[in-house]
Amino acid sequence: MRLLPYSGYAEMRWKNGQGVTREVCRFPASEQYDWRISVATIREDGAFSRFSGYLRNISVLEG
Repeated sequence: MRLLPYSGYAEMRWKNGQGVTREVCRFPASEQYDWRISVATIREDGAFSRFSGYLRNISVLEG
């Protein structure tokens, strides 16, 4: 098992300014990826951005 510390991933601000995402893994490592795993912090209520062609699976980690 390998520990992947949360602090080791850079925050990427959302375009709408209502949260941030920390990307843990993406395959392939290019703009047009097949899948990715990320941790999002929602800072304000609002609608999710659309990502056409991608299926989202969302789990609450805390709160």
